[in-house]
Amino acid sequence: MSTDGTRGRPPSSRWSVLRALLLEPGPVTQRALSERLEITQQSVSRILPTLAEVVARSSGGWQLADRDRALTLWLQSYRGPGGHSTWWYGLDAPNVQSEQAATLASTLGVAPLISGDTAADRYAPWRTPRTARLYVREPIDLSSAGFVPDLTPSATLELVVPKDRSLWGTSVILDSRRYSDPLMVLWELVHRSDATDAPEAAEHLVNTLPGLVG
Repeated sequence: MSTDGTRGRPPSSRWSVLRALLLEPGPVTQRALSERLEITQQSVSRILPTLAEVVARSSGGWQLADRDRALTLWLQSYRGPGGHSTWWYGLDAPNVQSEQAATLASTLGVAPLISGDTAADRYAPWRTPRTARLYVREPIDLSSAGFVPDLTPSATLELVVPKDRSLWGTSVILDSRRYSDPLMVLWELVHRSDATDAPEAAEHLVNTLPGLVG
């Protein structure tokens, strides 16, 4: 088992709140943010004033005051979901591997979220997925789904148990319960992908975001 690029440190709830506001189509209350992100309402209340440069309060709750600036701030500041990763190798195409692993994870009750290249291809098709990534609430063994453990560069699927539990709450905002939200996928393209065309794929996803968020 290996630790991802954030070295297992818990992510800031501040950036989870900002990500949720970037995904919400309209104002949202502190209570709704608390329930969605699995953090206390007191924490949300303390966090929102620290985001005053990009969010504002309205009669219906809190919403973005400057979406472009908020997106830039989040991409530059969020350190990633943290947690631990295991690496696996499979013979099928990455999108098929994602579905195979997610099906097993669902059977085991660990709430899988498909992410990485295959999720990017779902939100904003641009290039053929090369690898797969799956977030789960608890570690599982993928051997019964046809995968073998692999710590080499040839590994085709990363299974992540993240410290940032808000991934499940933000995936529901756009009713994408089987996939990570598009902002998380964008962060992965910008900060985790070593593909030469990742910047172009990220730009394509950014251009697609307004249509996804509505």
